[in-house]
Parts: sequence; C-alpha cells; structure tokens
Amino acid sequence: MIELQTYPENASAFEGASENLFFYHVEKLLFALHPHYAERNFSFSGDAQSMQERVISIVTQSQMDNMAANGGTFGCGEYIHAGEPLTDLWDEFNAQKDAGNAAVHGPISTLDELASELQLDADKLKASVEKYNGYCESGIDEEFSKASEYLFAIDDGPYYAFELNVGIFTTVGGMKISHDAEVLDSGAQPIPHLYAVECDAGGIYGDAYDVSICEGSCQGFAVFTGKMAAEHIAENA
Repeated sequence: MIELQTYPENASAFEGASENLFFYHVEKLLFALHPHYAERNFSFSGDAQSMQERVISIVTQSQMDNMAANGGTFGCGEYIHAGEPLTDLWDEFNAQKDAGNAAVHGPISTLDELASELQLDADKLKASVEKYNGYCESGIDEEFSKASEYLFAIDDGPYYAFELNVGIFTTVGGMKISHDAEVLDSGAQPIPHLYAVECDAGGIYGDAYDVSICEGSCQGFAVFTGKMAAEHIAENA
C-alpha cells in the first residue's frame, strides 16, 4: 500500500518526517513575513468556497471596464500579471454568454433585477451591498478582515455576477517519499524501484498553493527531487 501525504494542523504529527516538518515551517514563515500571503494564496479561497452552498462574485460595469483597461489588483504567477490590461476580457465574457454559460450573468441594470436573476432575496442582497460599501468607505472589513486595498465598493450598475465553483488545479497531496525520492509504503519503508517526483510527490504543498507568492517553487522542487531520484538510481544500478 502506498502512503499518501496528509497535512494535519498539529506540527507534532510530522515527527520523524523532517522534510515535511521543514515545509510546514516554511508555510508558517510565509504567513509571518508576507502580509498578503492569505489573500494571494488562492487555495484558501477554494477552502472557503467549498464550505458554502453557493458563492457569487458581483462586480460593476466600471470595475469590469477598469480590469479590461488596467488589469487586476494582483497577479497569479505567470497566468495573470498585476496591472496588465485584460484585453480579452470582453471577448471572453461574450463568448461565455453566447455559449449559454449559466454561471455568467449581466449586464443587469439594478440590484433588484440582479437579485431576481440570481434567485436571491432583493432586500437581503441590497443590505449586504450597503454593509460592504460601508467597509469600503471606512477601509475596515469588520466581517472578513479583507485588506483595505482590496475593498472595492459596489456602486452604480450595470452589474455582472459570476457563480464560482471550486476546481482542481494540480495535485497537492501526492505520495510520501524518502530523501532519495523513493515512494514509501504504509509502514514508511521504501518501495524498491518506485520513485515519485515533482507534483506526484507529497511534501511541498498541502492546504496551500503559493504560485502568487513564491513563483518557481514547484519547478525547483521538481528539479531537486528528480536529481535525488536519478542519483539514487545510478548509485544502486
């Protein structure tokens, strides 16, 4: 039986697995040193979404136009660069609408109409928007502690809404390996002639994915584990 990597909250659970304890402390250090680690670690957003029945992102016409002209607030690795105009935004939006994507809504003139489109209670939606806009004005998110630079008021319409779902981006809980990249069985013993490297190996990622914080970390881990496996194979040929 192959042992899969798990990531418990208590660091003591990593006792005897120094490489995993190392990555555990690296993540804790990133939390301490990088003020936006939580905001930019998009797997945390996925964790939050997975605990709710429905998640909807609402933006205004002016916000959509601003993203098309000036880009987003922050990037996502090499996929999206902060401040780089999203020149294909409207073409991609219209393509989704034309394809009948039921998760894409807008433009919709009023919040009442938006609530009807989304099958939400209009009064509750407007109350939520009013409360959120108050946080934007004060610069303090009293509910979720969102950093002030990410507080953008939901002002006048038209409005757009996107229903969000959690997706799988990459394997982040692979097989346990030794220091030589050998796959370990359920008794933590190496399985002869079986190796796992890069994203197939557990250790570098757990409940987090740091592509927006530490670009290249996965490539570095891939090169290192590949090197260790190749050296071990050569030494034992």
